[in-house]
Amino acid sequence: MGCFDSAKKIHLRLVRNVLNRNLILHSQQVSGFYDYYARWLEQSGARIVPIRYNAPREELDELFSSINGLLYTGGDLSLKFDTPYYKTAHYLYNKAIAANDEGDFFPIWGTCMGFQLISIMAAVDYSVLDHGVYDSDGIMLPLVPTEYASSSRMLARASKELLHDIFEKPTTVNLHHDGITPETWASNEKLSSFFDVISTNEDSKNRPFISTFEAKDYPIYGAQWHGEKVAFDFMDKTESNGTFINHSYEAVAVSQYFSNFFVSECRKSQHRFQSATEESNHLLYHFTPRIEGNSAVLYTFE
Repeated sequence: MGCFDSAKKIHLRLVRNVLNRNLILHSQQVSGFYDYYARWLEQSGARIVPIRYNAPREELDELFSSINGLLYTGGDLSLKFDTPYYKTAHYLYNKAIAANDEGDFFPIWGTCMGFQLISIMAAVDYSVLDHGVYDSDGIMLPLVPTEYASSSRMLARASKELLHDIFEKPTTVNLHHDGITPETWASNEKLSSFFDVISTNEDSKNRPFISTFEAKDYPIYGAQWHGEKVAFDFMDKTESNGTFINHSYEAVAVSQYFSNFFVSECRKSQHRFQSATEESNHLLYHFTPRIEGNSAVLYTFE
């Protein structure tokens, strides 16, 4: 049962949660994420509320009722069912499914590891993810559309020119060795019945993987690629993978399109904080970022 009929009111005061991942920083385990994700959403009018991967359930419940959407970021964590990150992510995912079933519109986006996380949660099967088999760490690709692309919600507002850039030019950043094959996806009934695959791609050795999906009846979206990096990641040329990112007009326009799309979905949510003061107290801007290298900014929450 979906929730699109309920999404008629537009909420213009928008806050979104980014689920922090656990990081090892100077031998200390902390919760955090790179600010690329925040800036990607802020450019479309969102404000960011961080959520700690190890937050207690009471805190998660309070935040869920107050924010308008959820982003699962990229990263390199274990997504096994018994890990703290997975448990928190799964708890919020289940709350989103239940909310949408009750007519309470709540969208989710997963990027790279977040894409894989949503897939594992929906499949209820960790083995759908192939580990270390893809040579896709540091390449930009045009998306290869499937039969569902032309009728997808994700691409409904894209102009002909933008669709050409999405499907014909290398505008999506790939930084992954893990992925899901089209064969695995098609053979898993939970995945194939719940999602429409919008695009696929091949790595540098012509091995295919699912690259974009949207849920059929829920506002849940996933991109194996990184939409945030083309506009905001300017790593030093001496840093790993820092030279391949295409910052062209076309690539940035594609990045902004998908940010605008997801933030527009978040505007349909009616969740809100009880007061402006409470909202302000939860925003990202109370935290001091750490600068790494020439352009990387890391928010941490100990």
